Amino acid sequence: MIFDRVKIDSSEKAWFTSDLHFFHKNVLKFDDAPFRDIKERDEAIIKSWNEKVRPDDWVFIMGDFSLGKFEGVIRVAERLIGKLVLVLGNHDNVVKNNPKLQNYFHTITPYLELEIKTKGRRQLICLNHYPIWEWNQIHRGAYHLYGHVHRNDDFPLRFDYKCLNIGIMNHDYELLSFEEIDKTLRGRKNKDHH
Repeated sequence: MIFDRVKIDSSEKAWFTSDLHFFHKNVLKFDDAPFRDIKERDEAIIKSWNEKVRPDDWVFIMGDFSLGKFEGVIRVAERLIGKLVLVLGNHDNVVKNNPKLQNYFHTITPYLELEIKTKGRRQLICLNHYPIWEWNQIHRGAYHLYGHVHRNDDFPLRFDYKCLNIGIMNHDYELLSFEEIDKTLRGRKNKDHH
């Protein structure tokens, strides 16, 4: 199913990550990853993921799920717990080109607006693989979560406004919960409208 708006009730748990790059050996060097090899890295991510996520939890992946071959990617996808949502990145051709693999994802879309009802308010989150300069409702407190840039995060708005690079390499190879993201971003200022 492809659509661009998801609403989550406060009783549902949401997790976020980006740039998993399963099977991508070059990412070890690119991210200065603390693992002996890509198999150790991939297994560490899967183990940590499955220790946190419950079957009814949502997991939003901001692109670059895997650069592996179809058979290996299927084996990883079938091990991951939760309702997976993939916001497509520039390295997601293996998912885009395989209908059988697409069945492991609740939603696949190039961009997503997520609305989470929490503590008497509704928080809009704009999800994209790439950092964007302006996002919907930026002036009203909407969050923007992105990946793509790995550790090279010189996005000019990153510390002033309500946006966050959720690339897994920036968060000790762990998924982030909505509560963790909300704690980080809620107090930041809104950008002026235009």
